[in-house]
Amino acid sequence: MRAGMANGRVFEFNQARIEFFGGAGEVTGSKALLQAHGRSVLIDCGLFQGEKTSRQMNWAAIPEALTRIDAILITHAHLDHCGYLPRLVKAGYRGPVYCSPGTRDLMKIILLDSAHLQEEDAEFANRTGYSHHKPAEPLYTVRDAEAALSLVKTLPMGLWQTLLPGIEVELTRAGHIIGSSVARFRIKSGGGDFRITFSGDLGHTRQHTILGPDPLPDTDVLVLESTYGDRAHSSDVPEDELEKTLSRIIRNNSVLVIPTFAVGRAQEVLYLIRHLEDQGRVKPVPVVLDQANVEVLWAAIEADARTEITVDIERLVIEVPSHGLTYPFVLDASTRERFLHGLDDIGITLTHESAIDDYETRRPAWL
Repeated sequence: MRAGMANGRVFEFNQARIEFFGGAGEVTGSKALLQAHGRSVLIDCGLFQGEKTSRQMNWAAIPEALTRIDAILITHAHLDHCGYLPRLVKAGYRGPVYCSPGTRDLMKIILLDSAHLQEEDAEFANRTGYSHHKPAEPLYTVRDAEAALSLVKTLPMGLWQTLLPGIEVELTRAGHIIGSSVARFRIKSGGGDFRITFSGDLGHTRQHTILGPDPLPDTDVLVLESTYGDRAHSSDVPEDELEKTLSRIIRNNSVLVIPTFAVGRAQEVLYLIRHLEDQGRVKPVPVVLDQANVEVLWAAIEADARTEITVDIERLVIEVPSHGLTYPFVLDASTRERFLHGLDDIGITLTHESAIDDYETRRPAWL
């Protein structure tokens, strides 16, 4: 099926129209407007990130078409796909925001954190006077982010749902981060259903902490992300590369700092380190992780107080089965032993009772 392209960002079909307001011609700021049956759905609502010229696009006037949308669907909780949402709500959007349960849980952390940073940047600009605006204002506030989160409605994975009259959607696993989804739309018409699929960001099948994407069924139109579309992923085994680096760092008694995305990639790195330690390929070393993962765990609990979290001292992992989360952690051998055997300070002393008694028989009187 051929699409008529108006300006490189608009594609028109007999049954539907797609217009891109970001994420086309650039990596960030994903926003795709799907129009059918006189209704409109915005797929993703992302911030522009990167260079200053890109970030300034977040401050541009909101296009008129985005002030008349009926619904928003978020494929996953990275800021370049959901971070503009509070800005739209600040401008007056009050419709539903659909996403998977996992995406909802992560957005609670991501959007509130983003809003805090926006407020801090504005406060810093006013305090130091570096901004041309008097006073400098945040792109949006914590209150705006909270208002955006109040509009969120979750959709189950793998089931067709009516989003708007004549427009149905099914979410399937994208394998990118927790909750990430591929959005399959079905436009109802007398001549047969018209299917449009938005991939969102896709993961791959070689991950350890999250399942890969579901196979894509037939579709009439596929809107496919291409962040790495011009390159082939390395065939190197990541464990082997990490082993070489860790071994060198440990041998030199150095410190390794690994800058990585807090959501998704950090968990994969932690898993690989623990896997190498379990296989005896590297010496166990302390690993320090920032608070982002702790916040993810708390978000799961706050979303449902019945959420089961398992802290496995034997395997040194924290698991949240309902969310598919697995976080490795490090304990020194002494503390791990205490936890495994339920020993307090007195209990630890008693484990050495025979040695203490033996010493008492040999202890010099002057001690």
